[in-house]
Amino acid sequence: MNTVFVQDQQETEVAHVTSGESRRKKLAYALYLSDQMLNAAREGDWIKVEFLDDERRQLLTDDIFEAEGASGRLVADAISALITVNQEISFLAEQVQHSIQQQHKQQRSLRQASHSYATVAGI
Repeated sequence: MNTVFVQDQQETEVAHVTSGESRRKKLAYALYLSDQMLNAAREGDWIKVEFLDDERRQLLTDDIFEAEGASGRLVADAISALITVNQEISFLAEQVQHSIQQQHKQQRSLRQASHSYATVAGI
């Protein structure tokens, strides 16, 4: 019976190490995807940002965040990095949104000016 317990304990430890390695790989890939998202946002490729974000969301499941000890610190550091990248992407998106709003206002002003000119000119 002792032999079975030792074997079960070893299998559990191997599974834990494997899941820890898998967690690190997932976190590393999530960070890579985040960097790619940021680069795409800087280039204005928002379709690519959305595609990469979908891929990253599928990767970041609840089980990746269930970690203790050294792995817990790794997860905390990764989350911090993800938050930083997300904030920068959000900032870039806000800049684009503001720019679009400004363009819309300018177009509206030009339309009003054209309409006023046409009215005065009798067109």
